[in-house]
Amino acid sequence: MPRHVGQVDIEVWLQGIADSELSLKDYFAQHKVPFSETQCYRYKKRIAAGGIGTFEDQRVRGNHRTITTEVEGYLKGYLSSQVQTTLEEARAVVKERFNIEITVTGMSRCLKRLELARAAKPVEPKIERSYAACGGFELVAALACHISWPQMVCSIIRKRVKQIQRSEHWLANGPEDKRLGRDEQGHFTSKYNRHRQVRESRFASIETKRGDKNFRGMSVTAVGSPTIARKALALLSLPVLTSNGIIRSVNTPLGNALQNVCGYNYKQATLTKFMAELKYLGVAGQLLRRQVGFWRKFWEAHPLGKLELPLLCYYVDGNTKALWSKKHVKKNKVTMLGRVMGCLETLFVHDCFGQPIYFETYAGQAPMGEYILSLFKRIERSLQGPGSVLPVNRVIVMDGAANSVRTLRAFAA
Repeated sequence: MPRHVGQVDIEVWLQGIADSELSLKDYFAQHKVPFSETQCYRYKKRIAAGGIGTFEDQRVRGNHRTITTEVEGYLKGYLSSQVQTTLEEARAVVKERFNIEITVTGMSRCLKRLELARAAKPVEPKIERSYAACGGFELVAALACHISWPQMVCSIIRKRVKQIQRSEHWLANGPEDKRLGRDEQGHFTSKYNRHRQVRESRFASIETKRGDKNFRGMSVTAVGSPTIARKALALLSLPVLTSNGIIRSVNTPLGNALQNVCGYNYKQATLTKFMAELKYLGVAGQLLRRQVGFWRKFWEAHPLGKLELPLLCYYVDGNTKALWSKKHVKKNKVTMLGRVMGCLETLFVHDCFGQPIYFETYAGQAPMGEYILSLFKRIERSLQGPGSVLPVNRVIVMDGAANSVRTLRAFAA
């Protein structure tokens, strides 16, 4: 690109080239002309078309603007009364009144030049979203916290711990007590399983082992109530996190959902130790009885709306009892023994308060899925009694054993 020169310089140089007897090429070779030969021809063509005045510098008049002084005055008056006006609305007003097209960027520069203050654009709060497996179970955990279920479980455990602390077992096992087969840090060594006392009591009942248990070394006796409540929520989510029933699934990526369910990403070792300590505390009976009372009290206090019907909830489960007989009897798998043998299966039906209301005994496998609906019709007729029919909302809860083709066909029919 040739260097820009003023009007006088161009005129002087072009006149010198015209008065010289040299050719254009020789003249440019002997003189240091501020523009090229090609630009020289362009200047001559431009002067022939419009005169030397076409080289006048127009920048003294200011930059080329689409927005005129009239438009600027109108915008000052309009935006002083309409502070909430957006850039798009200002562009539409200028287009409608003056028929001038201007971009959003141009309108923004114009308003900045005119120092017109506008209301700050509302900034929407940024919502951080994260993916969590078993996210739907967080609703169950939130509902449990809302009705104080973890606090109820924690109160039972804490009450049992206080009972043990006032008993002779707590005083018999002091902090200085040495356990068999452990090092100075209290960790188990390879010699532990070789002790005669350990080998003889390995398969003993928990009631027998509880007498020699060092309760001072249990974590549940030292942690606070929030920790116990949080672990109770973690145990509540185990049926979802361990879909196959194996607790080591907690250490898989699916187990990381505990961070969102109970607030802490527990691992298998922690939950296994917590359940083992609860077993030694012997709180199973108290938990079972308090659960029934807790839900009875909750549903009795739960108000019913005008459009809500009474809720009739049934829990169905079966219990298989092994049967040794020399006679020919029907066989089924006895889960407790891990073998297929003669057995009797009892079908139990409980209400929402945990009270058994009906049971039937079958030889072999109970046809739970096939006759479940007809069974409930008989139960409702026996519970109805004389008088008008009471409409209710019925809920049936069955475990995984009812997931069969016969069950689906019964519901479809």
